This record gives sequence, C-alpha cells and structure tokens, in this order.
Amino acid sequence: MARSEHLADVALRVWEVRRGHAPELPRYVTADEIPAVVDRITDVFDAYADRWHALPVGGSLTVTSPGAPEPPGRRPRA
Repeated sequence: MARSEHLADVALRVWEVRRGHAPELPRYVTADEIPAVVDRITDVFDAYADRWHALPVGGSLTVTSPGAPEPPGRRPRA
C-alpha cells in the first residue's frame, strides 16, 4: 500500500510539471524514483484530465478499475 501511495504521489508531481501546473518537481522526487510505470500513469491522468475538461457543466465522468465488475444496471462495454 505504501508503494502504491508513493507512486501515485510521484506520478501526480510528474504530471503537474508536464501539464504546466508546477514549475519543477519537488526535491524529494529524484530521476531514479520515476520508473516507467509513472509514464503510463501520467498518460492515464492526461486522458482523464482531457475528458474531464471536455465535460459540460453538470456532466459526469465514471472511472472503474480494470477488471472490476460492472456496477448493477449497467450494460457491459462492447
């Protein structure tokens, strides 16, 4: 759990710099702490951020975990 939390934090900091929301990475994030998985995570952040910003006022975005069962009443994805 601690590793997941740490990777999420590092990915968020990298994403903020990539998107121009932060000028640089915090000192506690070093280059050797940025594994390839962080690039994959930040790519997902980009996709969701773009979808979020494209929503109309009052719109919504549903995010499910890969492999999670579909919520009741929803049709399976094609």
